[in-house]
Amino acid sequence: MSSRISFDRTYRTWNVLEDRYLGTGNELTVKVEPAGLLLLSLETAYPRLPQKQH
Repeated sequence: MSSRISFDRTYRTWNVLEDRYLGTGNELTVKVEPAGLLLLSLETAYPRLPQKQH
């Protein structure tokens, strides 16, 4: 089974268990496999600018 998640921001993605950088993007494909465990860490790649107060 697989699914794609889309975000409104761009994130840097890390594989936590392997301590490996996977790339930067605003979409993440998640695959479920019987013998697999994958922990991901998402970190904002580009900070969102503060919105103006009215």
